Formats: sequence, structure tokens, C-alpha cells
Amino acid sequence: MKRHSLWLILVTVLCLLGCSAENRVELDDELPPPLTTAMTLAYRAGSDYDRVEGFLLVSGVLLDGGRVRQATTLLHHAQGVAEKIEIAEIRARRLSGIAQQYAQVGEIDLARATLESIDPSPAYMRGVGDVVEVLAKAGEIEVGRQVLDDALSRIGEVHEQSRPDALRILAAAYRQVGDAKTASSLLDRAIAATVGIEMLDVRAWARFWIASEYVHLGDLGQSLAVAKGIEDDNVHGNTLYEIGRLHLASGDPDLALDTLGHMTGEGRIQYWHAYLLAETAIRLAELEDYFQAFALLKQFDMAYDWHAARAMGQVAAIAWNEPAFRAQAVLALNDASAIVRNLAPNSQALAYAAIAKRFVEIEDHAQAAKLLDKAFESAARLTKRTERNTVYQLLATTHADMGDYSRALAVASELKPGASGHSRALLRTATLQAGSGDFVAALKSVQRIDSTVYRIRALTRLAPYYAEWEHAPDQEEAAILRGLERSALYRHWGFRLLYLLDLLF
Repeated sequence: MKRHSLWLILVTVLCLLGCSAENRVELDDELPPPLTTAMTLAYRAGSDYDRVEGFLLVSGVLLDGGRVRQATTLLHHAQGVAEKIEIAEIRARRLSGIAQQYAQVGEIDLARATLESIDPSPAYMRGVGDVVEVLAKAGEIEVGRQVLDDALSRIGEVHEQSRPDALRILAAAYRQVGDAKTASSLLDRAIAATVGIEMLDVRAWARFWIASEYVHLGDLGQSLAVAKGIEDDNVHGNTLYEIGRLHLASGDPDLALDTLGHMTGEGRIQYWHAYLLAETAIRLAELEDYFQAFALLKQFDMAYDWHAARAMGQVAAIAWNEPAFRAQAVLALNDASAIVRNLAPNSQALAYAAIAKRFVEIEDHAQAAKLLDKAFESAARLTKRTERNTVYQLLATTHADMGDYSRALAVASELKPGASGHSRALLRTATLQAGSGDFVAALKSVQRIDSTVYRIRALTRLAPYYAEWEHAPDQEEAAILRGLERSALYRHWGFRLLYLLDLLF
């Protein structure tokens, strides 16, 4: 019996490994480096949804480089893999991404057919919106309207609890083709549909997004009315903050200041008021309205000293090189430092790092380095993994932005391999190293990334720099790329062996 079991395991392993030969799609021309390695990693990813994400990352680079035929061939292959994904939500997201890229290469019929294969849901509507955005930018407004009308005809098939989100996403897409009337009507239907949502927090967040879309549509009165009707105090405050933030993003701080006037009362609303006050002061400084920016800093309630410190420090950094405001900037930075010293270690580190990033932007690296050293001292006292992940990622990327790659890598090494912060910090570092022409160092940074998808993402970020510098990999780079492919192969076999063991035991 034991011998029979051993033979069964051996035969199954051999079968699995034999079947694991990569079902590669043949492209007409050789891929530019390091896209070949990115493709190999995509084939050897541990799941179909990671595999499709890898293919889409590569095809996106091919599209940007004008390799339309290769991108289209790869999209056909990716679609076949995506259709095998069992989880409906993930399958919908991947197919939506494929439909969007079909639209980018001009394969409109394929884009529409791919969308029609997705079950009606918010994920399906997001795919519709992405395709319509591509069509609108290409001037294909009428085709975009046809895609939208097809989607609207399926709205009744969306689950009742998800229908408000689907209507809101569809409204945003109609706005992109210039049909404000239909967009407004759909938002009104979305609000009415939220009444049927049973869970208070789900209903509150649905209204949060609807209020945001009313801002994009230019209906400021309705956006505030929707925010007022949100029962959850925290989401109510967050919605008003988001309305103000969108005004700032569109370059209209006066409307953001008006929104601050609606943020009255006690409790969480005061937290969001301080948050928006900070963002408004910072945005005014970015717009070179230093007088009003410094005036706003005086309005802070020190109960929310984290926001006060962050705003004071960033406004000071932005105005640092303006002679007429240098004295005020020095005072504001001193005030910020005094506040930060009394914050908890997590808030200290985040505040120092946020202010340091602003000094990096004005290329005052000496001042930035001092602040980053203080941030690192505070970060060393953190014990919670989630806090460390956020803070160390910010510190690593800021050092990378300064060009201090060795320190960026050292800080990233403090994070758990595979954690999102670890991968993102290394991704940023590798991209900047490639941009500076140091491709060996960039690939070594990619080697440190534990996530296969992030490795693919990094390699697709590096590929355009290889083309820009007209750089062919030297021996050391080629060895690193081969090592990445071998590593992916070992993981590929490992996933299959784990699957085998799960079946047998």
C-alpha cells in the first residue's frame, strides 16, 4: 500500500510538472529587455489572476511603445486565462482591464464583446467606464454612448445592494461623453436606491461616493445635501472633507473654504475639519498664495496637532525659498517642530517624513536629511507592524527621491519581505535607479522584491528606460534577469507541489 502511494505521488508529480510547461503565446518580434523576463514571470505566476495582471502590465508597455500587434496578440492570450478565474469579482476586474486595452488598440468590437461576457456588477460598470474613457479621448463619443446604453440596459440585473454603486459609476461614464443630463438622472436614481441598503456603514459609503460624483458634475448644492443625509458621523465628516479635497484638486480653494464653513459641530466632524484646513493651507501655498496660507495656519485647534504640525511644516517648506516669506516660514517650521515633539511616535515619524518630502521637492536635501533622521528615530520606537509598514515605506521612498538609494534600501530592509510597503519602496527605488541610468543597481533592487506581481511591475517600469537609453543588458544584468526567471520557475513548481499535497492529504 505504501509503495502504491509513493508511485501515485511520483506519477502525479511528473504529470503536473509535464503539464506545467508554459503555454506561451508566440509574438511576432522579440520583446525589448527586460520585458522578456517580465513575460516569463507572468507565465510562472502562482495564480491565473496574477498571471493576467502580469500580461496586462506587459501589454500596457507594448502599447505605449507602439507595438500594437504584439499587445493585441498578448491580450487574446490574457483573455483566455482570465475567463478561467473562478472568483467572479476578480474575473470581472481582469476582463475589464483587457477590454480597456482592446479599446486602446482600436479593437472596439472585441472590447464590447469582452464587457458583455462579464456579469452585471459594479466591477462590470467600472470596466464600461474605463472603455468609454478611452473612446472619449479618441473622439469616439457616439460609440461610447452605445457602450453606455448597452450597460444601462443591464442595470436591472445588478444586485439590489450593489445597484447604487453601479448607477454612480455609470453616471461618471456618461459625464465623460458630455451627457450631464443622463449623469444627473442616474445619480438621483442612485441616491434613491441607497434607501434599500440594509447596513448603515455600506449605505453611508455609497452616499459618500455619490456626493463625490455630484462634485465632478458641478452640482455642489446636491453634493452637500447628500453629505448632510449621511447618518454615520465619521463618514459624514469624511464626505465633506472629500468634497473640499476635490475642489482643491480642481484648483478652486475658495470652494474648499466654503466647504469648511459647513463642517460645524462636535465629534469626528472636527477631525475632518482640521484635515481639510491643513490640505487647504498646503494647496494655497502650492498656488503661491502664501499670505492666505499662513493666515489659515492660525486657525488650527491644537487638539488636532497632527494636522497642524503637518500643515505648518509643509507650508513652511513650500515658501522656504521665497525671500518675502522666509521669516514666516522659519517661524512656522519651528512651531511645527515644537508640536511634533509632543506627538506619539507614529505621528511624529509621519509628520517629519511629510515635511521632509516637501524639502526634497525644493531640493533642500540638507534640511530634508535632518528631518528624515528625526523620523527614523521615531520610527525605531514603533511596535505595530501596520504602523511600521506605512512609516518605513514613506521613509524609504523619500530617501529614494533624494537619490540616496543605499539608505532607501536599508530602510526598506526593515520591512517584512512580501509586505506591500516593502514591495512599493523597492519598486520606487528601482524605477529611479533605472531613470538615472544605473541598470545593474535597478535590477538588484528588483531582486529584493518578494512579490512576483511587483517584480513584473518593476520590470515593466524599467523597460522604457532601456529603450530611452538604448541600453542592452550587459553580462551582469543578463545574469540577474536569468536568476529572476529561475526563481519564478522554482515558485511555479512549488505552487503545483502544494496543490498536489492538498489533493492527496
